[in-house]
Amino acid sequence: MSIEWRFARSSTAHGDTPSEVHYYTRCFPQTGGAESLGNIIDAVKPRRWRVLAPRVTSALSPADHRFWHAETPWTILDDQLRDEPTILQAALTILQVGDEHFKWPFPIARFGRLLAIERSETENLRALETLIQNYMTANPVQSPLSIAVFGSPGNGKSFAIKALAAGLSSERALSDLTFNLSQFSSPDAITNSLHQVRDVALSGKMPLVFWDEFDSAYEAQPLGWLRFFLAPMQDGTFLEDAFTHNIGKAIFVFAGGTFDTKKDFMHAVEADKKEKKAKAEDFLSRLRGYLEIPDLNHSDGRLSAAVTLRRAVRLRRLLAESAGNLVQQYAGRGDELREELNADENVLRACLTIPKYNHGARSIEAIVKMSALSKRMRYGPSSLPPEGQLGLHVDAEVFLALLRGPSAGTV
Repeated sequence: MSIEWRFARSSTAHGDTPSEVHYYTRCFPQTGGAESLGNIIDAVKPRRWRVLAPRVTSALSPADHRFWHAETPWTILDDQLRDEPTILQAALTILQVGDEHFKWPFPIARFGRLLAIERSETENLRALETLIQNYMTANPVQSPLSIAVFGSPGNGKSFAIKALAAGLSSERALSDLTFNLSQFSSPDAITNSLHQVRDVALSGKMPLVFWDEFDSAYEAQPLGWLRFFLAPMQDGTFLEDAFTHNIGKAIFVFAGGTFDTKKDFMHAVEADKKEKKAKAEDFLSRLRGYLEIPDLNHSDGRLSAAVTLRRAVRLRRLLAESAGNLVQQYAGRGDELREELNADENVLRACLTIPKYNHGARSIEAIVKMSALSKRMRYGPSSLPPEGQLGLHVDAEVFLALLRGPSAGTV
């Protein structure tokens, strides 16, 4: 047997109970004492690493004792939900009682209907919330507020921004517009869209404009549409037939369709630096913020706590909204009415542990809407779509294998 020591360094200055740290682990034999604890502490003290509690692990080969593992992020979420049974139990409880009544074992944040369960996610949303709030209340404003949103298709990029903006105070009501650049054939389509934005602004409302797939190609040029947004983003104007039009106060949300992450988009911007055909760097300099929507798919062959809980929250809300007959009320403490979902546990386990939804949140929604739930009081295996229909949104063979019981419920 061996003992594994974990050394942590807070991502905030000297926090006693850090919500996010980086850590190293090092293992040495429980007996024989190849290295003393004192030597280990002396080795990490200059780098301000703290010693966390040790735990006994399985026997390791001699080579394992001589190397440090790679540095990896650690969060309270991962510390509280360390194994698959604990993760699944928490997710199943959320599905049963709803995220509002679930006793979260770690800090969360709510932004209207949007729920953030990881610290990095919360910090990004709060920063963006402040940015949007300051812009909405600032006066005068000459140019739109431009932000970018990245995430896999169907994972709720528009939903996240709308939920965030809906909870902000403003004298002007928001009015959202959506334009998909992959459907545009020429820059004239952008001009026509900007006229619609201007009309909304002149009506006294605040335009919340989604430019979907802004990172798509134009005339075979990667990121080819970006250069047509430079003047509207910088000056708040656009040109048509030698006439300059003012856009007014507006929020531009550039939602990625080609690149799922900011990192991928930055690689494309770097690639454009040499030729500067797309003027991607000029576009980037005009952005004032960005948001990255967390994925809803498991990766690396393991059950992710964050992904599993996000799936549970989304699935519970979908079932409550589209099949309310599955949610049954009962008396709680005092006069409080509680609600519980009536569903087969293996169906829920399959939804939580299937490695991949082909189209993100849209696939979860599609499976719920394809299920035979009308007038049914319980969501069981017989309510699910046929195998061929399931195959549109998940690997049907894997899903049905997971459905057969908890023993198959691993990623």
